[in-house]
Amino acid sequence: QFCTMETTPTQVLLFVPNLIGYARVLLLIAAVPYMPTDPVTAMILYFLSSFLDAFDGAAARALNQSSSLGALLDMLTDRVGTCVLIMSTVVLEPYRPYAMWFQFWVGLDIVAHWAHMYSVMVQPKSAEGATESHKKNKLIELGNNPVLYYYYNFRSILFIFCAANEMFFIALYLLAFYTDESTMEHRVLHGIAMGTFPIMAVKTVISLVHLHQAAYNIAAVDADIRSAKTSADSKSK
Repeated sequence: QFCTMETTPTQVLLFVPNLIGYARVLLLIAAVPYMPTDPVTAMILYFLSSFLDAFDGAAARALNQSSSLGALLDMLTDRVGTCVLIMSTVVLEPYRPYAMWFQFWVGLDIVAHWAHMYSVMVQPKSAEGATESHKKNKLIELGNNPVLYYYYNFRSILFIFCAANEMFFIALYLLAFYTDESTMEHRVLHGIAMGTFPIMAVKTVISLVHLHQAAYNIAAVDADIRSAKTSADSKSK
């Protein structure tokens, strides 16, 4: 007779990738009070929170500790982190006239990623009973969409886009404090912002692709459910 080890909710909450996620949240919370007046401390804490994002997924794969909670925590921490940084940036004097564009960007980023994750959640689960990470889910037909296929199947591309996107908004934030164009700090930050802007712009287009793909997948699930219900009703008559 074999003994089956059951996984408890507490164990899932204490999975190593989830502990990394909690640390990211705490670092992000710690950064917020410093953002209006102490950009160096704020960005050290913010960068550490973002940097840990490179390790939770690796830990989940290495330790076989992938979970729906971990995927949700990862996605929400990424979205909230960027949102907090942009909110702290847009209230600074140089960027107030452009607040509307920042708001559009944040709205698209949150809606597109949340819709993408929801489209994964409503699809059938994996054999282990958990939905796979929103960053690479075999249930989504990535092959039908070349943009998402290359974005998610090549880790180096995903890393470059995510890192450059973060660096663009970090540079924008810091430029509000280093306004003297003759200083090295301003020139470096300006160069980073200009260099990463094209990648940020392409990532914004990818968010639109995300949203379209998610809407289609959710509609497909709805269509299957309605078709199955119609078929069952017709057989019962």
